[in-house]
Amino acid sequence: MGKNKKLATVLAVSATLATTGMINQQKASADTVDNNNQTKQNAKVQTPVDKAQAQVDAAKADVDTAQKAVDTAKTEQTQAAKDVATADASAAQAKNTQADAQAKQTGAETDVKIAQTAYDATKAKVDAVPADIDQQVAQQTTKVVDTNKQLDTAKDTQAQAAKDVNDAQTAKDTAQTAVDNLNTQINDTQNQIDNSNEIKLSDDYIKAVKNEDYSNWYDLTKEFNNYTYKPSAQDSRIVDTENMSQEDWTDVATFTASVINSLHEAVGSEPLKVTKGSVQYAKTYSESYLAHQNEYTEDTNERVSSTVASKASGLNYTYPPFYDTASIDRRVESIETIFTNEGMTRNVTYEPLTLGEIKSSIYNYILAQLRDTYDSNSILGLFPVSGATSRGKYLNGNYLAVVVLDKYFSIVNIYDTVMSTNWGTTSYMSDAFDTTPYTIPSTKALQAKLTELKGQLPILNDNLKTATDNLVAKQTAKASADKQVASLTADLKNDQDALAKLQAQKAVKDNGPKDLAAADQKVKDAIAKYNEAKKAYADAKSAYEAAQKQADTAKAAKTAADKKVADAQAKLAQAKDALAKAEQNLANMHKIYDLQQKFEDGHWRLYDGAGHRLTGFQRLEAEKKTVYYDKNGNMLYGQQNIAGKWYNFDKVTGAMSTGLTYLADQKKTVYYNDKGQMQYGQQNVDGKWYLFDKVTGAMKTGLQYIADQHKTVFYNNKGQMQYGQQNIGGHWYLFDKNTGAMQFGFQRIADQDKTAYYNKDGHMLYGQQNINGKWYNFDKVTGAMSTGFTYLADQKKTVYYNDNGQMLYGWQTIKGGRYYFDTTTGQMATGQRHAGKDWYNFDPKTGKMSTGLTYLADQNKTVYYANNGKMQYGQQNVNGKWYLFDKVTGAMKTGLQYIADQHKTVYYNDKGQMLYGKQVIGGKTYEFDKVTGALLK
Repeated sequence: MGKNKKLATVLAVSATLATTGMINQQKASADTVDNNNQTKQNAKVQTPVDKAQAQVDAAKADVDTAQKAVDTAKTEQTQAAKDVATADASAAQAKNTQADAQAKQTGAETDVKIAQTAYDATKAKVDAVPADIDQQVAQQTTKVVDTNKQLDTAKDTQAQAAKDVNDAQTAKDTAQTAVDNLNTQINDTQNQIDNSNEIKLSDDYIKAVKNEDYSNWYDLTKEFNNYTYKPSAQDSRIVDTENMSQEDWTDVATFTASVINSLHEAVGSEPLKVTKGSVQYAKTYSESYLAHQNEYTEDTNERVSSTVASKASGLNYTYPPFYDTASIDRRVESIETIFTNEGMTRNVTYEPLTLGEIKSSIYNYILAQLRDTYDSNSILGLFPVSGATSRGKYLNGNYLAVVVLDKYFSIVNIYDTVMSTNWGTTSYMSDAFDTTPYTIPSTKALQAKLTELKGQLPILNDNLKTATDNLVAKQTAKASADKQVASLTADLKNDQDALAKLQAQKAVKDNGPKDLAAADQKVKDAIAKYNEAKKAYADAKSAYEAAQKQADTAKAAKTAADKKVADAQAKLAQAKDALAKAEQNLANMHKIYDLQQKFEDGHWRLYDGAGHRLTGFQRLEAEKKTVYYDKNGNMLYGQQNIAGKWYNFDKVTGAMSTGLTYLADQKKTVYYNDKGQMQYGQQNVDGKWYLFDKVTGAMKTGLQYIADQHKTVFYNNKGQMQYGQQNIGGHWYLFDKNTGAMQFGFQRIADQDKTAYYNKDGHMLYGQQNINGKWYNFDKVTGAMSTGFTYLADQKKTVYYNDNGQMLYGWQTIKGGRYYFDTTTGQMATGQRHAGKDWYNFDPKTGKMSTGLTYLADQNKTVYYANNGKMQYGQQNVNGKWYLFDKVTGAMKTGLQYIADQHKTVYYNDKGQMLYGKQVIGGKTYEFDKVTGALLK
């Protein structure tokens, strides 16, 4: 490249740099490398700025010297005044006046210094505010607004997530309710089946009835002795037989039909129906009967009531229904007999009657019918009505009514068929008979219902699982939303705090001119007051001098002192004027000689105002970066070792790196402090602890041993030290919440209410572990240490761990009970155990040692264990009662027993207790001694 072309290129680059604001920059103020040669070279050249600075320094020294001269002169002046006062006693008043003026002058001088100090502090505070504070405030304000928007969005998401959780919870609760309700129906239906009053007939019984073969009738009917009425919940309700409700009438009839129909189904007879008409018949019959029971005889009342009931319910009252009557098991409470002129009236009052007692009487009646050779055909409906002379009551009709009176009930058989009479044919009922049916309970129907309900259960369980899974998913989403809101809330607070600090700095800048003006005015006011005090002092001095006319020597000395002060002040004024001019000259030099960056020979270089090339660390404020120039003045890039310290400079801009920095070519993350120097070992960065290799400076991750602190810690993939529980490589570890040190041995985890154990590698252990010669057990899932009774499934044994988690052996007293654990395996003893010469027994389920009378089911015997658990033999007094136990087996004796060593026969009842006095045994009477229990002859 030609010389002119190269020069043009340099000029073009310089012009570009000037445009981007990179040429005119403030002088760098950062650290400079300790390079003695470069320092000496720079010291040899004195720039105009340096010269101007030297002049300023010299002027300041002159001012200081002049000020000292003034101070010295004033001291001499004061001394002269004192000499005048001493010399002339008559000038005492003048002296006092002068002293007062002098004090005021001193105070005014102090006020000037205070005001000046305040001004300097205000100016320093204003000067400390960054030049771009307005831009920083604007940027931070935008950041706060943006974070606030993000937080609002996150809160909306959180609210929606909360709603989703509530909806999912509602759906899950609904599904759970459906499952619970269905299970309730299943249980209720099963209970109805289990509590069914259905009477089952054997095939032999049915065959005997149909063939009228009663040769083995007793054996065939013994099965009915096992049946008793099973009451329902509502059966405990008291009923008034004179005022039964429609519900009670219907309940009694449908119950009766349900029992009879199950029998009819077994033998092939037609089922009976209960309708509104049949219930109406029973209700009307009862009302009529009770209304006329004191007017008619019983037979007449029955016929009249049947006729009234038939008319009311739409039956042919000429041929009333057939019925059979039986008594209700009900006791009489009182009988009142009243005699009148017309005759005698008897009022009978019965004890209260429950619905269950009515049903029980009907049920027992049906059982009695089944036991009878004649009535069994009746209840089973096996005989036709037509042609029968005394079998009209047989239940082979179509409808059933049950009449309940105060002491009796009647089962009524109603037909809907046409019957032949001497006058032709007629029907038992008219169209007015209400055939609207009532539901009759059936075990078969209940079984079908139960099967149907159980078929619905898997579907509802699937719905519940789906709803539960959805709830878990929604709860997870809400937890994530909560975490995001918490994070953004913290970010917003940090951003707002930073904004507040910047706004405070901006306020300092905005109020700076006003505050400086006010401080400057205070300085001026203080100086004015000082001048006034000074003038007052001069006046007092003149008065004092007038009073000292006769003291010529003192006056002359005073005059000389005054002149010396004046001369010194004049020189001080001249020195201050020279200083002001030198400072102005220095400011002008700075304006002329600014730093410049130039791109030369492929390198960036920095020159001061005098054209001197700068080296070492330089701060380029305009670009907000610190760079480094080598001894040739060339800007350096990348990693550099300077004075034994490693630095890193951006490969493009040359900016010195600070903070965490990733070095791609070495595939490592390192940390540079605010001076740009690479750091090693443990470092706290923004409140987080990191570890950097002591040689390479590379950031450490994973488990690391800190030798000087004798601890192992864990750094995540960001290099940050972790605390608390951590899952690493499939193992759970625990790290101290303050120091991060990995924990070993037994550790109490309070927030999970458990104690766990970590081995020498820091791994949480599970299952059975032998630690320091003691056996412990830790939950196979949570690692929680077991205490108390614990079943070890893999060894099929129950053991006991104390509060320290240690397995116990041998005899132990636990909550007042005695237990025994194998001395080798720790297994809890159960059942009978032989130890030495003694037998013990331990509860098969709880393992608790037996004491007192104990029944051993596997040996079908009752034995007695003393308070120490040992089986006892022979005669024993237990709670004041004498017992006898076999001397070999320990079995409790009953019946007549001979006590050889006491030469007596005694008797023990079925509880094993010795009896006394007269006793009837096996139909015979025996006499036993009332003290010894011995049989008397």
